[in-house]
Amino acid sequence: MKGSILFLTGTTLALAATCAALLHQVSMERARAQAEATLRQQWEFRFKDLYRSRSNSQLAQSVAPASTTAAQQDRASPAPRPSESAPAARSANERFLALLATPAGHSQLLAEGKLDVRRHSPDLAKALRLTPEQENQILGAEAEQALKDQARAARCGLDPACSVSSLRIDMESYQRPIKDLLGAEKFSEYKSYRKTVSARLQVRELRARLSAANALSDEQADALVAAIHEEGERFGAEAHEMGRNVDSFGSWTGSLMAATEGTGNPPSDSEILSSAREFAHRVRERVAEVLTTEQMREFDQIQEAQLVQYQRILRLRSDARPSGQ
Repeated sequence: MKGSILFLTGTTLALAATCAALLHQVSMERARAQAEATLRQQWEFRFKDLYRSRSNSQLAQSVAPASTTAAQQDRASPAPRPSESAPAARSANERFLALLATPAGHSQLLAEGKLDVRRHSPDLAKALRLTPEQENQILGAEAEQALKDQARAARCGLDPACSVSSLRIDMESYQRPIKDLLGAEKFSEYKSYRKTVSARLQVRELRARLSAANALSDEQADALVAAIHEEGERFGAEAHEMGRNVDSFGSWTGSLMAATEGTGNPPSDSEILSSAREFAHRVRERVAEVLTTEQMREFDQIQEAQLVQYQRILRLRSDARPSGQ
């Protein structure tokens, strides 16, 4: 799975020049077991969200109608040559590592990381029946591990012999502190929770949009999470059976999936978008069994906004490709 999730916080913006390459290139290996493949997909999705979310909305705004002329000018401009972009990237890495090396800087980065993890962990304490102290410990462990991965990418970016795109997330090492905190049984529940994060984000967004008169019941919310997650599992399994990878485009309102290049000829952007629309349609059919007419109307708007943003991301990718590719 090649990620397309472009999320940034204020502090991690400095690291984006190098970290983006790592997070964009991390791919979900074709699974030895489907459950493990899905878990890896969800964790990688969360990392990409955590690091690059705000830049995603900025990219979408850059091609909005109100700024069409400026966006067209930006897309017409040639991409900077490596010699032009390298100094900025190196300076960003050095600044990040220097900040991380100080106790105050580490505390600042960790606090901001915990806020991001919390934002991307809807109903974590409720789903796992955690005390506030346990939840805070889990958020801290995740944020600390994320900082370690950022530091690794930054150091690699400063080493001419190191390729950031070759780095991989060591899932076992990443999850070990969390497993130590939760214990084996609760950690199994935690992994199941993380698989459904994308669906939970979409349900959270829907709940925020609905009026009190049309509010989701807890039973509806649980059924909606299950339906969205199950459809994503089915879509991913079918794509892999066809020798395709899965592209997951996400935001704080959930994510879309699309079958992309694999063992055969790579599909065109229009084919990828068509695949994303197919996935959205399949999800819509499933959730229509759960939602009322008014609730469904709001859900449709969320999906359409996701498709519009995904189309814009595909367009920006296309504009950034060297000619002839």
